[in-house]
Amino acid sequence: MAWMIRRRRGLQLPLAEATRMPPRIYGSILAVGVPTAGENIAYKSVIDDVLAELSAATVRASCSGVAFKRIWIDPGIGFAKTAANSVEVLAALPRFVRLGYRVIVGPSRKSFIAAMERAAGVPESSPSQRIGGTAAAITAAVLGGAHAVRVHDVKEMRQAVLLTEALRSIGGLSLGTSGSGGSARGGFAC
Repeated sequence: MAWMIRRRRGLQLPLAEATRMPPRIYGSILAVGVPTAGENIAYKSVIDDVLAELSAATVRASCSGVAFKRIWIDPGIGFAKTAANSVEVLAALPRFVRLGYRVIVGPSRKSFIAAMERAAGVPESSPSQRIGGTAAAITAAVLGGAHAVRVHDVKEMRQAVLLTEALRSIGGLSLGTSGSGGSARGGFAC
């Protein structure tokens, strides 16, 4: 079993030191393009800014000796972003996939789902009631080329992933990834 070391600020010194451990210890590196949870940032362009931060983090990881195949990127849906920012990042996922690294997305039960309900005049759901919104976000992530997702409701989200991949395989369904993500890279992992 591989372990993942996750740093929200994208490869700081202690993580670089950790990468000297054997691969069975450190597994994969997640370079997350956000500062800290709970702080919304006034982005000039959320997509361009996060892409730039992730690109810089992947360079730091590579320069620290982390193998390309061990670097994963996470655009940080729900972290340091407004609900609108999170939806924008999810819609732009193909741009993150085009960086060439494996992409992991974690939209499960996040507050941006409740914010979409609020904006539609629907009563806000609690986190445990956001399974439908999570399934929609997971579907968008798979169509956008994500290689893995972090979820709470594994059985239900596995169904969403399997159906999305089946639809994509017979109809070319995508969000503009040109077939470069998910199954085309060796399978999707929940």
